[in-house]
Amino acid sequence: MSFFDRLRALSGDEQDASSQWVHLSEFSDLKEHVNGSGKPVLIYKHSDRCATCFMTRRAVEQVMANYSESVHFVYVDVIRNRELSSEIARKTSIRHESPQVIILKNDEAVFSTSHGRIRQDILNEEIEKQLPG
Repeated sequence: MSFFDRLRALSGDEQDASSQWVHLSEFSDLKEHVNGSGKPVLIYKHSDRCATCFMTRRAVEQVMANYSESVHFVYVDVIRNRELSSEIARKTSIRHESPQVIILKNDEAVFSTSHGRIRQDILNEEIEKQLPG
């Protein structure tokens, strides 16, 4: 068990929300999971070696609890899938960072943020902008 896994268990967040994430290993998987749905896609780039990632993941998962029916939530482990993270950066023209959130609507990046700006209130506001009236 990693340090961050132990820290998560101590914080009372033992129930892993990972089953709600779409885990990607290739960019083509993104199209397979969300093609034609019309839903916004929130991509969360995360590293298990990063304390900031640990804190921001919790904020993203709180947002996920509120929008799981109306938004696709995609998880990218940047340590195991660095090439995928780089490909996302190339295709969206958004520089790679970790932690990072990118929101796509109709295959176009409409929002991105990283590090301390990954907050529940900011993400809720940006998601609301992408949902139908």
